[in-house]
Amino acid sequence: MKKLVLLCACIFAGTAFLAAEDMDGLIKKAVDGLASRLTAPIEVSVEELFLEGTKSPSAFSRYLASRINAHAPANPLFTVVSPSRGIFRPMPGGPQKCVIKGGFLREGNLVRVTLRLVEENRNFIMETRDFSVPLAELQGLNIALLPDNFKTVEEIKEQEEIFVPPAPPPPVPPANTPVFSIKAWPDSDTATYIDGDEMNITLIANQNCYVKVYHIDVNRQMQLIFPNQLNRNNYLAANITRIIPEAPVQLTLHAPFGQETIYVIASGEQFQNLEAEFAQIREASREAVQSAAVRGASLQIKPGSAQAAGTTETRFHYTILPATYADAVFQYRKPADMAGAVRTMENEIRRQGGTFTGNEREGTFSASGIQGSYRVSGNTLIMSIRYMGNQPPLTRGAAPAYSFSFDKPANIRQAVQTARAGIENKGGAFSGDESTGNFRASGIAGQYSVAGRVTVTIHEKPALIPNSLIENEIKKFFNVR
Repeated sequence: MKKLVLLCACIFAGTAFLAAEDMDGLIKKAVDGLASRLTAPIEVSVEELFLEGTKSPSAFSRYLASRINAHAPANPLFTVVSPSRGIFRPMPGGPQKCVIKGGFLREGNLVRVTLRLVEENRNFIMETRDFSVPLAELQGLNIALLPDNFKTVEEIKEQEEIFVPPAPPPPVPPANTPVFSIKAWPDSDTATYIDGDEMNITLIANQNCYVKVYHIDVNRQMQLIFPNQLNRNNYLAANITRIIPEAPVQLTLHAPFGQETIYVIASGEQFQNLEAEFAQIREASREAVQSAAVRGASLQIKPGSAQAAGTTETRFHYTILPATYADAVFQYRKPADMAGAVRTMENEIRRQGGTFTGNEREGTFSASGIQGSYRVSGNTLIMSIRYMGNQPPLTRGAAPAYSFSFDKPANIRQAVQTARAGIENKGGAFSGDESTGNFRASGIAGQYSVAGRVTVTIHEKPALIPNSLIENEIKKFFNVR
């Protein structure tokens, strides 16, 4: 069995605001643009962020989903919810309204991204936003556009072609008979995992049927994983979800990294000779896929039967990422008192009920469903965060807004110009003058006002960054010691 680890690393922000903030700012602008024509709040979910022209996720799919989930809740017109998956019965709380979907493709030294706000029931595109980011920014964050086992988009499309059914199409059921269909999805909204995590698959069909599930690995080796020697019951009742594999079997994913496929076939009749396939491994080709789809299945319709007629199938692709993958990268200038900074971080993490182990050079921590690490590189403090579980949080655990103040610099005009240059040169956004202004960079957003003192209000920051560390960095921007 393959092994899958979901590891989502995300790095803390700092005063050396990186160019990655520019990409994050573009994503935020695009998300807000999707809501520009709305007149009332709607529910949205984030899903299907694929390479353009494919159904294939990559590390960049995960990054986009993470950042969209970070920014959409801040827009008053969006209420972010989990994907409905379009299952056959209403979900608690009513049907899903809209989905944020997207595609991306390399164009020379740029990556073009298209985000779409789609009304789920009608599949109607309500709004579209496009933007481009330098490929170098993704490479600097170690975010790959393609799964590791593919070098070109053409190779991905060629792999997907093996699932194209041959002509003619399946027989059409009699009038008033619902089209036999089955859905399957992984327990990762981004269809990405990191080396070592367990994957579970949810199945649902609109008619009683029997199912078999194949796994196709990065080397295009195809194997039946359900039913199996320990999970033999492959009957699926209509409109009832079932999660596989079932105890004592588990499906985990590990290296080699790249894209793999789950291929599901449902039949109104029990498949024949299933046990012969339990230990069989074969090359995944169009012929092998077609053979698996019809082997032992009846294509006849039983008159007056509520049982499913013929066969139907579905599939999804997912990508395994190495443990070094990072959702985002933020950095700080190394504090002058690194020992004190470590104590501050430890106190903040333990205050949230987490654990911390580290010194002035490196360390690890966990808290509130997050795992992370930090390290010192020259004069830079780099911190990485991983979100535990297989879903990016619907909100990023942003801390409540807080304010602090410091003495007004003698030359406030120069101080503001210095802060503006420092943020904008690293890809952040700054607007303001000697009396008031706003800034956003490296996951930190806030505003300032100047009277007898400078008052700063931080209304967005990564949850585990101690307030004191933020304060020190902001003061440095204004040349305050």
